[in-house]
Amino acid sequence: MLSRLLIFISENKNLRGLYCEIHEHPELGWDEKYAHRVLTDYLEKQGFNVTRGAYNLSTAFIAEYSNGKGRQVSFNAEYDALPGMGHACGHNPIVTASVATGLGIKNALKSGGLKGKVTIVGTPAEEIGGGKAELIQAGAYDDLGCSLMAHPGPRNYMFYAEYPALMTARVNWTGVPAQWNGLNTLDGFVLAYVMTGLLRQQLELDTAIQQVLSESSNVLNIIPAEAKSYRATMCPTMEQRAKLEKKMHGIWNISATATGTNVSFKSELDYWNAKLSSVLTRACFKNQMEFFDPENTKDGKQFSYKNVEEVIINPKRVSPNNQGNVSHKLPSIHIMFPITNNVSNHEAGFANASGTELAQRQAIEAGKLLAMTALRPSPLGKKALADNHTTTDVSRYTKPAGYKTVRYPLSGLVGNPKDKHDTEVHNAKYLNHEDNTKILNSNVKAWIDGTVQITPDGDPDTRIPDTYSVFSRFQICLEAPNYTVFSNKASMAQYIVEHGGRPHYGVALEEPHNAIHLALGGFYQKGVYNADTILGANGDMGENETAAFDPIFYLHHAFIDYTFWYWQLRHDCTAAGSLTVEAGKDGTFSMGDPTFPKGTALDTNSPLDPFKKPGGGFYASEDVTDIKKFEYSYGPGSLDVDNDPGRYTPPTGPIASIARVHNISRADYAGSFVIRTHVELPDGRKVEVGREAVLSRWNVAGCRNCQDHLDENSFIAIDKKTMETLKGNNDDKENIKFHVQIQSREFGGDELREPVREPVVEFL
Repeated sequence: MLSRLLIFISENKNLRGLYCEIHEHPELGWDEKYAHRVLTDYLEKQGFNVTRGAYNLSTAFIAEYSNGKGRQVSFNAEYDALPGMGHACGHNPIVTASVATGLGIKNALKSGGLKGKVTIVGTPAEEIGGGKAELIQAGAYDDLGCSLMAHPGPRNYMFYAEYPALMTARVNWTGVPAQWNGLNTLDGFVLAYVMTGLLRQQLELDTAIQQVLSESSNVLNIIPAEAKSYRATMCPTMEQRAKLEKKMHGIWNISATATGTNVSFKSELDYWNAKLSSVLTRACFKNQMEFFDPENTKDGKQFSYKNVEEVIINPKRVSPNNQGNVSHKLPSIHIMFPITNNVSNHEAGFANASGTELAQRQAIEAGKLLAMTALRPSPLGKKALADNHTTTDVSRYTKPAGYKTVRYPLSGLVGNPKDKHDTEVHNAKYLNHEDNTKILNSNVKAWIDGTVQITPDGDPDTRIPDTYSVFSRFQICLEAPNYTVFSNKASMAQYIVEHGGRPHYGVALEEPHNAIHLALGGFYQKGVYNADTILGANGDMGENETAAFDPIFYLHHAFIDYTFWYWQLRHDCTAAGSLTVEAGKDGTFSMGDPTFPKGTALDTNSPLDPFKKPGGGFYASEDVTDIKKFEYSYGPGSLDVDNDPGRYTPPTGPIASIARVHNISRADYAGSFVIRTHVELPDGRKVEVGREAVLSRWNVAGCRNCQDHLDENSFIAIDKKTMETLKGNNDDKENIKFHVQIQSREFGGDELREPVREPVVEFL
């Protein structure tokens, strides 16, 4: 299908005629009557449902083709020119690329067995009127899919850039024309111009103010009755622009007060900063390299390009474009394709460049690229997540609801503008994918294998066995005697305490599950990687709210499902009805939600809202107990003793004692953390004997379930030989000195801190 798509676009000779027609008849914004007629007539003949003068904008149009419910995608077509310069911004290549894409996708929908809808949005007055902003306000983009467009430029391919927010305004001073009794409007403008110049020295980086006197008197001996100014503010974000606009309004009002004149102002262009989709951008770049690699094409190899990861992390700042407005409404991209090496947009020579055969070929290639990106499997899936999403601050830093997926050692901080800046600085250090993977693998392996501490005599036979490595935790959880304590930490903690520890020591599946989350999310192991000192820097997997945004999440949970199934096989609990919940145990009650009031006892027949059965009602755990009926199973795995008996080794010798660490609350820490417990050896050295991973939220106050599970327990199993080493010549184990510390990404770096509350350590 994809090859047919490319051939169809290449062989469409009408595109070249359309390209020339628009170039040879340049029209200013809101007056693109010729382009509007040519484009709508052509698209209608090609089978599109065309709405002319859409949304009460005389030169706007909507062209749609749909063959049923499915994927939706839209493309913006610009066709206005610049005053006195013709198509010196290259809008005729833009409209050609969008029409080529629309035709290609329509053909694919019609002949390729796909269902969906393609929309071409004719957006007038991009240069002087902000046509897309008008269309957004009118609702043109309310029911569309993602928005893709391509723009010509000079010298290089650019897949991602920073488009700032722009606001223009007309400012008008009125006064009294006279001599000594006059109210001088020109003085009002001059005063405002001077104050604006003084304000510039306090402007933030990448912020600009432009201002001109557009009209005044041309008579020397009469004070002008009117002075008109045209000005613009340009800032990286909408928030920064709003603050600057407030200052500008203050300057205008002060200038009028000081000169006795009246001032009025009217906003015109309102371009929003672009929030382009890095997910779609990466997909587009991948398609470019796979199908249209510039180095392998006659036209492309004369131009340059940068790797997409480099431009996403360090984007180039370019001129405002009201595709930025669309990007706040829909997942969007705005790629740039080169058509000349000699001149830039908005130069007279660029109008000539946009009429060449080279520009024509490049525009059609860009159309193919957009079509390919739209038709290949969507990288967005069913839900679009903003690259950066800010949230209202709470008492502690709040993790956002959704944003660009990151992995350790990259940073997922995007809570506010400073966090965004810190994230970019941090992530710029880790551009090499291969190196990042090595760091990730090393850290996860260190968690899985654990750290073996050697006692002072150096004899390996007297080493302190590692009872807290993730692999040993997975092994131990397989010994859990019943489903209740196997499934959750709260039930297991109650089980251990009620039975006084040994031999009833156990690990719930939840514990090693949490540890892998933290390992993948950037909680370091000493000697592997020293985390950056940026506070809260971590990958998505390390936080409860964001873990599912990383595809690794699903691979991890496949292993959890395997572990669960293997526990079922070992305990003969694979048939329906074989999993039972011990009533009254901690961890078996609802914490309160719309389905179950707080305190409701839960079991394997409790409905799993919102997972609905095809015939009505909700699935329950009982329905999925036996995975064989879903026609899948697991082959030999790392925990499968029957298939690999040598892989399973007892994690420790016979347990001599169990120590319980408690009085640690999740409410005291923002985000996930690790409880790390050391003991002091007879020679004064400290060795680590316990590590408990706590997968939590940045703000537990907003989580009802968290509020009823704030207290955390860490159980430390100590075998006989280790206990003898720890006690030395002292037979009283109560004299063993424990030291509990907290490792949190809230602190940053590799710092360990004392717990907020005094921890309690006791032997069971």
